[in-house]
Amino acid sequence: PEETYQLSKRLWQQITVQSLAEKWQQLRKNQDAFWEQMVNNEVAAKKALSPAAILALEKEYANKKLAAYIFPGRNLSLTVDADPQAEISSKETLADNLTSLTLSNGARVILAKSAGEEQKLQIIAVSNKGDLSFPAQQKSLIALANKAVSGSGVGEHSSSSLKRWSAENSVTMSSKVSGMNTLLSVSARANNPEPGFQLINQRITHSTINDNIWASLQNAQIQALKTLDQRPAEKFAQQMY
Repeated sequence: PEETYQLSKRLWQQITVQSLAEKWQQLRKNQDAFWEQMVNNEVAAKKALSPAAILALEKEYANKKLAAYIFPGRNLSLTVDADPQAEISSKETLADNLTSLTLSNGARVILAKSAGEEQKLQIIAVSNKGDLSFPAQQKSLIALANKAVSGSGVGEHSSSSLKRWSAENSVTMSSKVSGMNTLLSVSARANNPEPGFQLINQRITHSTINDNIWASLQNAQIQALKTLDQRPAEKFAQQMY
């Protein structure tokens, strides 16, 4: 009966040689992709290690004597070699309350006076050396090295004595490593700026790394490795890598 084929009659008007060809190509493409995947799986299966080979490999690595873990990064330097005892070689007024100084060691100093009566003097030293100055795989080490230095002392001052000295002289300092720059920011009293300049000079020229702080960073790395040991799947993947 004709009513049985109403749907077919409507669709027939939409069917062309081109649409049939496109559908055929799509079916063929899907079928080719299916067979290609099967072939790839078969090749991969042939290359895969047998269970016995995997056990042998695990034993080989388990018995392998690894060198003692040495935490890198202690000798990384984010400062640029320059004479800290530089003199002013030129001076330029850029705008009202804004002066540019060029020093004999090549450094540039910008002096800006704030509009208000600030009680604090802000000193920011910018080094043209940041984490992008090192290989990408060392980026995390740079952050750790900066963290270790920031928490340590300078010169003859230990970490604790530096904190006490900073509190007595109302000086604070922070550092940030980003891209092509390292920023050292120091805040000091406007009526007694000398400690601020001393601190930033000492941090650049006589930074030390406190052994206790460095040991805590090393312990954090060791604990991370121990955690890895407690997860067999991750441990094996690490050994294979």
